[in-house]
Amino acid sequence: MQTILISLAHLVLAYKKHNIVNSQFVHIEQTPAAIGFRILAQMIDRGICIIYYIIIGSSTATLFDFKSIIPAIIAIILYLLPVLYPLISEWMFNGLTIGKKATGIRVVMQDGQSVNFSSCFLRWVLSFIEVYFFCIGIIPMMCNKMNMRIGDMAAGTIVIRENTSSLSYQSLALFSSLSSTYEPKYPFASNLTWGQVCFINETTYRFGFYAANKRDQNNIRALAQKIAQTYNFDLGDRNPNTFLQDIVKDYNYYTWHNNV
Repeated sequence: MQTILISLAHLVLAYKKHNIVNSQFVHIEQTPAAIGFRILAQMIDRGICIIYYIIIGSSTATLFDFKSIIPAIIAIILYLLPVLYPLISEWMFNGLTIGKKATGIRVVMQDGQSVNFSSCFLRWVLSFIEVYFFCIGIIPMMCNKMNMRIGDMAAGTIVIRENTSSLSYQSLALFSSLSSTYEPKYPFASNLTWGQVCFINETTYRFGFYAANKRDQNNIRALAQKIAQTYNFDLGDRNPNTFLQDIVKDYNYYTWHNNV
């Protein structure tokens, strides 16, 4: 019995890698959110809704006179807001709810792009069936490596760890800036691994774009010098931050052409 419980705990809390090559032939490594964190996010969101209902329930009884139609309509709208909350929040805040934000997870499309309204709507509709039949919601999540519930399968979405999605978005943003006439500057970029590109992205964006002090710039400069030294390249008077971003662009260029 103890062995079974330990196995279930590993299944619920374990992280697994999800590797894809999207429609633009850019490699993305995502980590599906563990089932335990998805359940915790749901509990937080529902707890917020319960608190909301308690506050609204006590206030509407004293503030509104339900003998007229307008206060009744307002009250109905107020009571419907928690029902619409997951749909509205995930759509407007790029796959996030308060619970997901608190647990560090996010809903994205399976190709790494941001969720759209139709996907959010389909997930929201099917969630009512999954809530009513609890096992229908939890069993599929335990039976596939990406922890996808029925709503995810139907909508083409996946819930991932937040810290893995940001790097994917950054790389895709850099990829989208490449024109059809783009010429790579650094051939050695084709030899980089995805993990190395993620590290470059993290350094240039976390420290470069939001650089606030000399230490941040030193981190960028040190990384640029290390890469130049590794590949016997003379950095010269090149801007270290621009150099690193160009390397990522070249990596995306070679990824595209090697997969076409």
